[in-house]
Amino acid sequence: MAEMSVRRLAAQGVDIKYCHRPDRKGYKAGALEAGLKVARGELDRDFRRRLHSDARISSTPAAAFSDPGVGMVQARWGHINRDYSLLTKIQPILLDGHFVLEHGGRNRGGRFFNFNGTAGVWRRTAIEDAGGWQHDTLTEDLDLSYRAQLRGWRFVFVSDLIAPAEVPVEMNAFKSQQHRWAKGSIQTCRKLLPRILQSNLPLGIKIEAFFHLTANFNYPLMCVLSMLMFPSMVIRYNMGWCMRCY
Repeated sequence: MAEMSVRRLAAQGVDIKYCHRPDRKGYKAGALEAGLKVARGELDRDFRRRLHSDARISSTPAAAFSDPGVGMVQARWGHINRDYSLLTKIQPILLDGHFVLEHGGRNRGGRFFNFNGTAGVWRRTAIEDAGGWQHDTLTEDLDLSYRAQLRGWRFVFVSDLIAPAEVPVEMNAFKSQQHRWAKGSIQTCRKLLPRILQSNLPLGIKIEAFFHLTANFNYPLMCVLSMLMFPSMVIRYNMGWCMRCY
């Protein structure tokens, strides 16, 4: 299907080629690494054109790549299948909070934030300077984001540029997605957090990076807290620390 789509677009005059790897080493990160070897140019031209031509986008993010220190521009995800089911209505609430509140707040505060794997554009020099795509974590986008920002590259989040996307429509697909994101962020935490804490970065950036990369530890801690609630209530009752109403 991909090959036929490429042929159709090429016949229309689009500068596009179909590349196929003989093996799946590194999976997505491996494919991105292989693609970078044959890709031409420094930026995605169509995305850059939209940044400069769309009147709805503010002028400051539009000129982001004119600053040679900017390594990545991230857009916000839209949700074209939002109304498919209750599950697809709930997920956009979580994702919009992630993009608008977390990305927006981190970007405005000068903190590190991450490329989301799609709906963004990298400067090729930033990728190469940070060590390229690596496949020792499940979240190669988060990994590269932190490595690039540790090298001094700045990121820009464009909240009013929305890229159409789809959310999982089945619970098993949703759980698989969340499992990959959680496991990948923990792997990135183990890989990069010591480097971040030992760096000369400002304390505020280190604190934000710590809470960002360790966020998934909240879930097992919540399970521990839930299991401790009942015995703590029993102990408190037997020690006579309960309030009696008469």
